[in-house]
Amino acid sequence: PSTGPNGSLLAGGGPHTMPIQITGVADLATLSLTLTYDPAVVKDPSVTVGSFMGQGGVQSTFVPGIDSAGGRIDLAFARPTSATGATGTGLLAAVAFRAGDIGSTDIRISGVGTTSKGQSIPIEFSTGRLTVR
Repeated sequence: PSTGPNGSLLAGGGPHTMPIQITGVADLATLSLTLTYDPAVVKDPSVTVGSFMGQGGVQSTFVPGIDSAGGRIDLAFARPTSATGATGTGLLAAVAFRAGDIGSTDIRISGVGTTSKGQSIPIEFSTGRLTVR
């Protein structure tokens, strides 16, 4: 997955929404992501699930875990074991932040994905950056 464009917020403003997209994947059945950020610079994150893991009308599961004080968001996505994995490019989720203190923070993403056969999928991650002015 790669994060969307870098953003800028005014102190006390927001929310700023950062899309989390995935490109060029085949047979993605499960995905666990961890986002980390500076909780002094951006705060009050909220997460909305995207449509990618539900492609083909499949009822996928999405479990977000937010530790706003620690600057960490854990996201777990899964398609039913009876379905093939999701393929292609699309929106996994979107994270909205409110501005905190003036400064900048990298939004780092790490994680692992597996195919419907349980094989690991190599994923390259890119870092987003939010600046509060």
